[in-house]
Parts: sequence; structure tokens; C-alpha cells
Amino acid sequence: MEQEELSTREQIENISNLKFETFENAIEVAFEKLSDRMDQFGINLNLNELKRKAKRIKSESKKKDAEIPPLVTEAINMLAEYNEYFVDYNSIMSELRALQEMKVLFLFKNIETSIKRIIKIGYGDSTSKLFRWESMQEFMKNKGIKPKLLNGFEQMNQLRIVGNCIKHSDQIDSHVQVIEEFNDSETFTFQNLAIFYSRVNEGAHLFLKSIGEAILSDLYSFNENRILQIANSYKERMTDNELKNLAESLTNEVH
Repeated sequence: MEQEELSTREQIENISNLKFETFENAIEVAFEKLSDRMDQFGINLNLNELKRKAKRIKSESKKKDAEIPPLVTEAINMLAEYNEYFVDYNSIMSELRALQEMKVLFLFKNIETSIKRIIKIGYGDSTSKLFRWESMQEFMKNKGIKPKLLNGFEQMNQLRIVGNCIKHSDQIDSHVQVIEEFNDSETFTFQNLAIFYSRVNEGAHLFLKSIGEAILSDLYSFNENRILQIANSYKERMTDNELKNLAESLTNEVH
């Protein structure tokens, strides 16, 4: 038995409510593996232990009866040990940051693509000219939809700004620095990206849902004022006879 084709309304509703969890779940598995490596090396514990050693060596070296040669030897050994753990720590944190960057880029790309799908389904328009964020906003405005007033716009826009910066540099630019998680940062880290993603994730999904609802409203909601606007629009372009034929055709469709 062939599956019944979904209506335009159903397709838009389905896309609007998408949750992009498959990739995120895969990333979480990678996070767990890296965290296990961190625990395996005992990196956090060892770095703290090395800091305590450095503090003790510094304190003992100031004593009048301090035996300097043994302290120097201990300091050299400590530095070698520190370098070993520092390399491990930096390597893991770099991988964690890369994974978090992928989550940010993936989320924006999927929501952006979903919005284009909704536009194509709803209006039948080609989305080839909507490759820029500004073009997509302008298209919405021409349909009477104001993206900046929709729920989740701010989070979605911040996701876009951070994603653009990630694609071009590790350095945080002035556009990103005004976002709260990056106010005091010069570079992206796993920590600041993770906190940012956690905050904007829900809002970005909400923006997709809001776009879908706004387009459905434009396509299917006809209050008295909107019906009057449509009638006046046709009245300006059609003869009396054409208007009469249109009215009769609509009446026949209803009955």
C-alpha cells in the first residue's frame, strides 16, 4: 500500500519541529571517550599536584639553609613531568573544542537548510538566491513576516555570528565579543563554546518552529481584514464580469 503524500501544512509542521539529535548524540559519544582519556591520564589531578610541587619548591628555595642543587634537580624533573601532562591536556582540550565547534556549525546549517525547505514547500520558490542570511530575512519581510520579532531570533542570529567566526579564524572578532559567553575571551575554547551552545540550542530550534508557524499563518490564516485586502486587490485588477465569475467559482468550490 502506497504511503499517502503529506499535505503542505503537514510537511511544514514536521520540518518545523525537527530536533537534530543524531549528530549531537554521536558527538556526545566522542566527548565521553575524550573524558575517559582525561581520567585515564589523571591529567587534572596531576596538574594540580605539579602546581603544589612548584609552590613548595619556591617556598623552600627562599629558606637560608635551603639545599639548592637538590631543589634544582627536583624543579627540572617537575618541569619535564609538567610538559608531558601539558601536551596531553592541550591535545584533548583541542579535540574537545573542535567537536564543540562542529556542533555549533552543524546546528546552524541544519536549521538554515530546514528554513529553506519550508520556504520551498510553502511558496514553491527557488531557494538558490537565499544563500545569505540577509536574503532569507528579506524574503520573509516581503511575505509580511518579521524574523526579528519571532521567538528565538536572537539565539539563532548569535549562532550564525559565532559559526561565521569559527569558519574563518580561531580568534574571536568584535562581533562575537559582544555575546555574553565571549566578552572576556580572545579565542574559542571548549568551555566557552559549550556554555554558549547550551544557551542558544533551545532558542535556535524555537526560531525554526516560529518560522514554520509564521509561514503557515501566511498561507492558511484569513481573518476578515486580510480577506478584505485580497478582495480589494482583485477589484483593482479585474473587471466586474471577472469578479462575478471569481465569486461564482469560489461559491461552487465551497458547495
